[in-house]
Amino acid sequence: MKKKRWIIIGLSLLLLAISLLNIILAPIAAKKLTKLVEEKSDGRYFLKFKKLELDVFSGYASLKGIQLLHRKVQADTAALVINGTVGEIKVTGVGLLRFLLHKQLVVDSLHVDQADLSLTLRHRPASRNKKTTLSQKLSPFAKIITLGHLSLTNIGVHYRDRTGQIQRADLKRSDLEADDLLIKEGVENDTTRTLFSKSIRARIADISGSTRENAYRFSLKHGMMATKARNIQLNGIKLEPLEVMPFFKKMRTDRFQMALDSLELQELDLWSLFQRGTLQARNIAGSHGSFAVFGNPMGKRSPGDRALSFPNAVLQNMRKRINIDTVDLSHINVRYQEMKRSTGKVGTVDFLNTEGLFTHITNDHQRLLTDPWCKIQLRTMVMGKAKLSMNVNFHMNTPLYRYDMEGHMGSMSALDLNPVSVPLAGVRVTKGVINSLDFVIHGDRHKSTGTVYTRYKDIYVEMVRENNDRKFLKTLLVNTFVLEHNNPATPGKEPRYGQVSLERPLSDPFFKTIWNTLLTGFKSCIGITPPAPQTKEKVSLPKKIFRAIGDLFKKHD
Repeated sequence: MKKKRWIIIGLSLLLLAISLLNIILAPIAAKKLTKLVEEKSDGRYFLKFKKLELDVFSGYASLKGIQLLHRKVQADTAALVINGTVGEIKVTGVGLLRFLLHKQLVVDSLHVDQADLSLTLRHRPASRNKKTTLSQKLSPFAKIITLGHLSLTNIGVHYRDRTGQIQRADLKRSDLEADDLLIKEGVENDTTRTLFSKSIRARIADISGSTRENAYRFSLKHGMMATKARNIQLNGIKLEPLEVMPFFKKMRTDRFQMALDSLELQELDLWSLFQRGTLQARNIAGSHGSFAVFGNPMGKRSPGDRALSFPNAVLQNMRKRINIDTVDLSHINVRYQEMKRSTGKVGTVDFLNTEGLFTHITNDHQRLLTDPWCKIQLRTMVMGKAKLSMNVNFHMNTPLYRYDMEGHMGSMSALDLNPVSVPLAGVRVTKGVINSLDFVIHGDRHKSTGTVYTRYKDIYVEMVRENNDRKFLKTLLVNTFVLEHNNPATPGKEPRYGQVSLERPLSDPFFKTIWNTLLTGFKSCIGITPPAPQTKEKVSLPKKIFRAIGDLFKKHD
């Protein structure tokens, strides 16, 4: 009985001693921690917190009401400035004895809650010739760090960049859980881990930001990542530019706009993505969205050859490697717009409910040796009226940026072309049906050649002024002497076709090159321009009208 009593007394005294030790050590640890932050930052940062709890026996620590504040000091040249608050940081199962004896830090769990961080990049950090890994940076502190479970909840981040294209980015909320985290020499080469962990599950919500001069705003509603499933899911992606005229007052580039409800990266190599910046995936699927391009109308473009806008040029010139087996897009509305500077009117071409399958998207030299072609199949509705099917092949292993394209468009009313023909060409279609349009184009960075076949019936037009009033005389002359109203001209006759051979101006990007090639072939078919091969003399529309009138009065034998 006495023995049991002494055991109880001994345990009580031990617990009391441990409690007293925790009470004594807590303020000492708090003071040491704040001093350490100030010393290691050369006085640029100081740490404040409301409460520190310790349990040395179980390896437990809790820090609450934390503030990390940047202090302006003389000759502060730091590239990145950080300020932030954290509700609580809680650590459990810290092996102090093993850490003190062997410099091996073993922790059961680390939980961070209610963090709000502000980061400002003031200038680009100086490049270092020798890159050090995280394990090398932490080696003076611990040779090995293992963490059983990491939990980050309710994390917000506000980023400001004074140096680059991204001016502002805000993350309203993120949550992350990671299991079996290991940091030691050589762990960076362990392909079974992502960001040092065996498994990561992350969620982000409400990202928003803007680019330089607020030309664009971007946002993401929701995102998820699961390393075991090798999957990233993004929802509610938006890229929104300024209104047209304010945008072009600031920028001298084409204006882009994008929205996408869903984007999923499947069977993604996350180790290569985070360790090497390489994008490798079996499939990328995007659905229900829109993509719009407004051509730059404001004078001269930046000097140089815009062949770099060709899709194969973009991929070839990327610094990082890309290997994607397929990209599958569905229910995408595409719009292209141009403004005629002399009138300020805007022409619009819509491709609605577009579906596309892209295969073999890669800039990996070894893979391109066996198959150099990226192939695309597209299905869309031109102006929401006519079905268009296209096959496009891009050669990915040549500096000429070769491409082959063929397509077929079904029937549509010719009046549906007015949203582009009236504002840009001053031509209003008043009657007619386009029965079909077929084309085959071969091109590269220097030229495009091909053939355009179109069948149509009873096409009549009006030439219009800037206020949309009809030019009576010119309309009469065009419909009488220039325009071929039917193709074929009579039933049973062989239909006309337009052969195209165009030298590409250095200032023309890819989409404008394709548009000009198709338009030239179409105009050849309907009689507005002479068919290829082209002569050196450029024949204007008025000159062609008067030549046709003159031919009527020539004497014939």
